[in-house]
Amino acid sequence: MGQRSQIYIRYNNKKSLVAYHLQWNWGYYMINRTYQLLDYLSKNVQSEYSNFKEKNFDIANMNNRCDIKILSGLIQSNNTIGSWVAGINLVKEELEYRKNNETTFRINPEHEDNNNGILVIDIQEDGTIKYGLSGGYEEIENFKHFKMINASEYFKLSEKYKTGEYEKYKLVNQDKDLYDKVMKQIQFIDKFKLLTQKEYEDIFNKDYMYKDCMEEFNNE
Repeated sequence: MGQRSQIYIRYNNKKSLVAYHLQWNWGYYMINRTYQLLDYLSKNVQSEYSNFKEKNFDIANMNNRCDIKILSGLIQSNNTIGSWVAGINLVKEELEYRKNNETTFRINPEHEDNNNGILVIDIQEDGTIKYGLSGGYEEIENFKHFKMINASEYFKLSEKYKTGEYEKYKLVNQDKDLYDKVMKQIQFIDKFKLLTQKEYEDIFNKDYMYKDCMEEFNNE
């Protein structure tokens, strides 16, 4: 158990990938994080000096990888309920595991320790932001592969087994005010374009350079 999930965000003209494992993130917690990430990013990409677009990338991030600092903070915090979960930086873990002179890496979400799904966000150079969620093996019977779904579907998956005597554990019955907040967050999230299955697969079917994805490789 442990509600294990991962969050992946690609940006900087498809060059940078931030990837985190979270040990306690599922259901509406994942919705909360998806909301706060998309809310922040949708505002940031409107700036000429966005932290997440290739144009003015070094200036915006002061050659100190502010982009990674911003995303790692948003991924590990939950501003809706005021909590924090320390995550594992999967890119850093990949580098430490390899311990060789390779300059590039690939990450396959299906090779990670996961039982409650993933969030993937892709930021494009024109400011378009696409996202996709997927349930894990705890939510999906005969689970085989991650499949991109929207926030509404993801939340329903996390609640579907709470019937009968477990009905009381549904969020609407535990905390109606929080449930109403989550419903509004889902409405906001689902206004964004959903990643197609091919777009999702393409994100992970390519090599990324460590220097584009880690603070340790800043230009100072």
